[in-house]
Order: sequence, then C-alpha cells, then structure tokens
Amino acid sequence: MNPSNTQIAVSQKRKYSHRNMEEYYEIEFIDRDSGVLRKSYISDNNFNYGMWQHLIAHMEDNPNSAVAIEGPFKCVRGKSSIINADVKFGHVQDFDREEFMNAVAEMYYA
Repeated sequence: MNPSNTQIAVSQKRKYSHRNMEEYYEIEFIDRDSGVLRKSYISDNNFNYGMWQHLIAHMEDNPNSAVAIEGPFKCVRGKSSIINADVKFGHVQDFDREEFMNAVAEMYYA
C-alpha cells in the first residue's frame, strides 16, 4: 500500500550509523488515511536536508506536537515501512501529539 499524501510526524531522534559512519535523524510518521506507522531516515548529507531540517527544528521546538506534512510520498523500493526522504513537502498543521496518538489507537488499533 502506498502512503497517502499527508503524513503526521510524531517523533524524531538523532542516531548514529556505524555502517555509514555518520549521524542521521529517524522520523516516525503515521499515515493520515491508514494509520500505518512508517519511518524516514534523514542524513545531513541528503541534497534536500535543508527542507527536513525545518521539520526537525519545528519538532524540537514543539516536543508535544504531531506535525502534519503534505507531499507526494513514496516508500523506498521493497520497503513498505520506509518513506523515501527524496520528497518535497509542506507543513500543514500541528496537533497535540498525545490526543492524536490516542485517536489513532482508538480508530485503527482498538
């Protein structure tokens, strides 16, 4: 199943790849239409890191928010749980993260 054009970013973490010997961000998303949890991996070396950097900074400044972003999202080939980071997107709306996660749990996982 392809991801919808609206993804809700619910967490971001800074990690280190021993394989690539670099730091990167792992961002977790919940698909607006299906409730499916997916991740994306963002490296400072990505050509479009500047765009992701705005989302990451916004999430750091608003730790209790879930952030809706919109764009033509696609999964990495053969990995339906990973959103390809090579996408242009725009910020749509913020939600209270706890309320949003409770609503997702009730709607999709109850």
